[in-house]
Amino acid sequence: MEKVREILRLKEQCRLTQRAIARALNVSRPVVKHYLARLAAAGVDYAALDAMSDDTVMTILEGGPEFTSERYQLLHPKFAAFATELKSPG
Repeated sequence: MEKVREILRLKEQCRLTQRAIARALNVSRPVVKHYLARLAAAGVDYAALDAMSDDTVMTILEGGPEFTSERYQLLHPKFAAFATELKSPG
């Protein structure tokens, strides 16, 4: 969790780019982008993040996208059948 906190600190306080943050912390740029996007979507700034417990931060970062489109809701019950069909030969 320290790297997540450091990513946000470098972005807000030091005004570094995502590429510079990735280089400084030895992580990939997409990881930096992902963490910053998740934290921004949750409305978390560095002061709030610093006060949060690690469990709360993990909950924010692990939250997956919610699929609410009508098409997804229609097809979701059929996913298991699709997977079985795709595994069958021929």
